[in-house]
Amino acid sequence: MPLFTVTMKSNGSTSEKDRFSRAIHAASIAAGYPEDDFFQRFLRWDQVTSRLICTTPHCPSHAPTRF
Repeated sequence: MPLFTVTMKSNGSTSEKDRFSRAIHAASIAAGYPEDDFFQRFLRWDQVTSRLICTTPHCPSHAPTRF
């Protein structure tokens, strides 16, 4: 079973989540997974209460707000 986690800004609309969900599901079917075998979860990222810490060499020194 493919597991997909989408992290969005807290102001993501339901229609936007539905659009992402349909696209992810279509891609997993195209990759060969059965149509009825999927798990998706959408997490809201609130910039006020969340913190992004990036310490890899490939991470920019100032992470963009649209990360």
